[in-house]
Parts: sequence; structure tokens; C-alpha cells
Amino acid sequence: MSATLTHGAIEALYKGSEVQNPVLQLLSMRTIPTASGPPRFRLMMSDGQHYLSSFLLATQLNDLVEENLLVPNCMCMLKKTVTNTLSDGRHVVVVMGMEILQSAEETGGKIGNPTPYNTDGTTLLKSACMKVETLIEVSAGQLCSLFNFADKTPQTSVSSSSVSGSPPSAAVPGPSYKNNSAAPSPPRGRGRGFVGKSPMKASSTTFSPMKASPSKFSPMKPSPTTTSPSKFSPAKGSPSKFSPSKFSPMKFSPMKGSPMKATSSSPSSSVIRIASLNPYQSKWTIRARVTNKSNIRTWSNSKGEGKLFSFDIVDESGEIKITAFNKEADKFFPLVEQGQVYYISKATLKVANKQYTTLKNDYEMTLHAHSSIVPCDDGQDIPTVHCDFVPIAELENRDKDTIIDVIGVCKSAEDVSRITTKSSREVSKRALNLIDTTGKVVTVTLWGEEAEKFDGSGQPVVAVKGARLSDFGGRSLSALFSSTVMVNPDIPEAFRLRAWYDRTGYALHSQSLTDTRSAGSGARMNWKTLSDVKTEHMGHGEKADYFSCVATVVYIRKENCLYQACPSADCNKKVIDQQNGLYRCEKCNREFPSFKYRLLLSANLADFGDNQWVTCFQETAEALLGHSAETLGQYRETDETAFDEVFQKANFTTHIFKNRVKLETYNVSSYKPEHNRI
Repeated sequence: MSATLTHGAIEALYKGSEVQNPVLQLLSMRTIPTASGPPRFRLMMSDGQHYLSSFLLATQLNDLVEENLLVPNCMCMLKKTVTNTLSDGRHVVVVMGMEILQSAEETGGKIGNPTPYNTDGTTLLKSACMKVETLIEVSAGQLCSLFNFADKTPQTSVSSSSVSGSPPSAAVPGPSYKNNSAAPSPPRGRGRGFVGKSPMKASSTTFSPMKASPSKFSPMKPSPTTTSPSKFSPAKGSPSKFSPSKFSPMKFSPMKGSPMKATSSSPSSSVIRIASLNPYQSKWTIRARVTNKSNIRTWSNSKGEGKLFSFDIVDESGEIKITAFNKEADKFFPLVEQGQVYYISKATLKVANKQYTTLKNDYEMTLHAHSSIVPCDDGQDIPTVHCDFVPIAELENRDKDTIIDVIGVCKSAEDVSRITTKSSREVSKRALNLIDTTGKVVTVTLWGEEAEKFDGSGQPVVAVKGARLSDFGGRSLSALFSSTVMVNPDIPEAFRLRAWYDRTGYALHSQSLTDTRSAGSGARMNWKTLSDVKTEHMGHGEKADYFSCVATVVYIRKENCLYQACPSADCNKKVIDQQNGLYRCEKCNREFPSFKYRLLLSANLADFGDNQWVTCFQETAEALLGHSAETLGQYRETDETAFDEVFQKANFTTHIFKNRVKLETYNVSSYKPEHNRI
């Protein structure tokens, strides 16, 4: 395997220029000690011409070092880098993605004879400043020449307590510098009676440097655009004003007049893409559109109470979630409007908690007191939404609980119904049937306000961003609290889908991924007896099998059928009673003052040929018993007789069961059919 170094890549990366997958050689590596967290590694990289030690390895690539893959003299391809500027002006290249192309043994040593890359762009300036500090007897014209303030230098300079007997040429303007150790010659004007006259012979009231007008004797006359006249005005010729420290490199840095500095107040001066954000950057600004905004919500736990709201933003490169807490929630909530474009900066970037976000980004933001959100009037080029739509036919190949984006034409929509949740709260619910160009139909369930305000008249195109895939009744989708539901969105996919459906799609004989396993599908249901399940070895394949059967409930185990679960949305893990009024969820890593009951029911079903133990989860168990999990939990705590009666009434009742069967292995292999719906 051979690889070639990318000449010129060191300079381009240091300057932040775009370089496509540069190939560099690692010359050396040094560990940077950290107070906490994983170690950091500083790299010296070479492109064959130059080498530079300002490379920093991202912590997610530490395994390359730990596995001895990234070692000196190996050749690497840098797939993703970010060039950051530190507060002292230095640049650091953070390596976010890397591939080892050639090991150190294959490379056989250092390639070429690279020289150090000179990152100092102000060598002349620093040299000039050093002369000011070490040679105080420099004249004003010489100083101006060092900084390119004048075209010519004076011929002589004077000692600390005397003035020159042979003055410089009148064509060389410049202020008089007076210092305890050196006093350069006074300035020579152009006309005004100064030609050929010594300042010692002139009246002190007329020609004293302190009395001379800055506009007449300022060195800015030859080059007024170089710097401000006030910097070198003769009126500022006091020793304190012209001490060596005043001419430090920082005072006369070329960056003072750079365009970036001049426009630093403009939000667009350092705008980067969302996809380029990472925790190693210190200063950044993004320009993005708000695609989704939540209401202000309250929370309460053992650490106290608070409130928050969140919103999602998108640009041409990707999307990210932003959250504001407490005071910041009150401050920014009225400023943020869905659909508008903003400049956003000075927010904290952290690793995303995938439990609370469905966006495809490894990071999320948190606003704080110094964060900035500024409206952007020019945002026509920013997309309105960023979706990765999955064809409906592909849903059968996706894993349960996957978060996906889907778009389709709403063939039909059920009326709004209201259900009672486990927490005894009533929620609105509406089911939509979506079809796309694959000819497949899937049921999407909307909840709450989205279900109530949805209008299915005219068979609109509906896009759902961040829906959860379920195997309930085959394949179905459910909108989450963080999902975005869009009706007739202004995107190309919607226009293409609308045109297809109006031309041919409306007459297509479609097949529903959900209805094929629903009660209304008639002959299309996969009817089996319980003995068929065993003789046909259903569930032995890689995927689960689905079937329907008519069976009678013979026995239900009421022991351990209820458990105390985490009250968080989309988290059903069992909580641990802390014996102090709080309940801890290990998955959420939080403590809660309450819990919710969940059902996990084991029942024995029988038909004319066989019997089978099945597991019933929350919704199915509630339908089978005729009571919610919360009600059963209260019965178990307060009325054991009523609790037993619920199970007695459920025995020897006959139902149509829709089952999912998959061979699962514990200590031994065993069937474990799970019925999903009655």
C-alpha cells in the first residue's frame, strides 16, 4: 500500500482553508495532562515540505493511540478538521476524523526533509518593536520608517540632552521625541519658514514641539491612511507617552486594521455551519432557521424545581436542538419564532442526550445569560426543514423504536378520540393512513394538539419528522412530543408526491403495513391455530413472525404483573424506591417524587388444539383486564379483593389475539409469543 503526502496541506490547514482529505505524516506525539477526563494528545504533523506541532487529537480518536495505531512516522488521512483561534492569536488544528493509511513500519521513517512552518506573519514588526525597546536613540523618522509610516529616514539622531547641529532634511516630516535617554531631532515642515533653519535658533514659543500643531507636523501627512495622527502627534511627545512599552508588538499589530476586526460587530463575520460545530471551538456564530419550538414546561426533582423550553434549528448542513432553562427560558422564549432565521452565538455546546432529542446531531446547545440571538433579515437561502425521509416500504426492514422521518399522502384520517393515560390524564388521539410512491400504506398516530387541529380534507401531503416506529399491529408510526408534523410542506418531496398521487397514485391498489395485521383486513390476516405455531416453527427466523388466532384465556398470573416505572416520557424502566419519598431511575440517572405503574402480564391461552403462554404488555394487558395500570395499582395497594376480581373476570374469556412470535434464548431456548393487540 502506497500513499503520497499532500504538499501544502500544513499551511492550508493552519490558515483554515478547505483541504479535501489531506495525507500527512505523524512525526511525534505528546500527551497533554488534564485535570479530569480523558487524556489529550498534541501531534506534530508533516506534509513533506513543512511540519507543525499545532495539531490536537479529538478525544473520540484516543483509541487510535491506545491501540498503537497512531504512532510516529505513520501516514494518516485527516477526514475532518477544525481550525480554532486561541485568545492569544495562535491557531490550533483539531483533528476530528482520521484514518491510518500506512503504518510506521511500512513507511520506514520520516519522508522528505520538512522544515518548520513559520506561523509568525509579523517578523518585521516584531523586529521593529525590538529596536524601539533596545535602541532608544532612534529618530522619529526611523521609527516611522520601520512601521512604513514615512518614505525616508532622517540622517542623524541626537543625544539625550542636546539637539542636532545639522538638522535633517526639510522634506522629512516627523515629530520631535524627547526622552530622558534620547532626544531625536525636531520635525521639519514643508514651507512655513522652516527650510534651512535650526530649531535651536527659533523662538521656543513658535517652534517648540509642544506648541506645534499636530495637523502640521504629524507624520501622518505622507500616509494619512496608515494610522491615526493622534498616535504620533508632537503634542504627545512627553517621556511617558513615548516610553518603549508604548511600542510593543500588540500596539502596532497589523490586525488592528484588518477587515475582520473592523466588522467583528457584524454577526455574519464569523458564521459557520451547524455541521462544523464542536466543543473545541471557543467563538462561533451560526445562522439558522427555527423549525420547531416547544412551550415552556416545568420540572421538579430532588434538586429543586425549574422550567425550560427548547427549539430546533436547521441550516444547509444539518440541524441541532437548543434548550433554555429558568431565567433564560423567560428571556428567549418571546424572542424565538418558528420559521424565522437568527444569528445565534455564545451558547454552550455539549453531547446530546438522545433520550430527549430525535435530531441527527451528536451535540446540542444550552443558552445562558450571555448567549445572543439576533434576527436575520436575509435568510432566503436557509432551508425550512431538514428531513431524511424513509420510504414506507422500507419500514418493514427497520428496527422497532427507530426514530425516522416519513412523508406521504393522507388517504384517510380517523376522527379524534380521547384516551386516558397511565397518569390518569386525558389525551387526544387521531390515526392517519399515509401512502407514498412505493404503494405501501402505514398508520401514523398523532397526539394532543396535533391530533385536534389536523385537517385531513383534500387528502393533503403530510410529513412527520422524528416519528417512532412500532411493531404494534405490524408496522405503525407514532408522533412524539419532539416530532414535527407538517401539512403540505413547501419542499420538493411534497410537490413530487402530490403530482404522483394526482396522476396515478389515487387509483393504485395499495397494501397497508398496519392493516395487514388489523381486525379490518379480513382474509389478509395470517390466521393460525396455536398448534400451527409450533409445527410450522414460527419465529425461528431472523425476524419475528406475526399471526392471528382465536383463543380463550385460561389463566393469568397476577403475581409480579405490575411494576413501578419511571414517570419520564418514553422511559418505562423500573425505578428503585430510595425509602425517602423519592424513586430513582438508573436509565435517566434521576430521582423522581412519583412513579407510574406498568403492566407486564403473563397469560395462558388455549384453543381446540393446544395452549400457549404469552406475554402481554401495557396496552394489551389493559384491554384484556379492562382496567388501566394505575387503577390496578391502586386496587393492589388499597383493595386486594377488587384486585383479585379483575383477574377472575378475565379468565375464560375468548378474544381474537394478534401475536408476534420470536424464539428467544435465556438459559434454554423457548418460544415466547407476544400478543400485541386484542
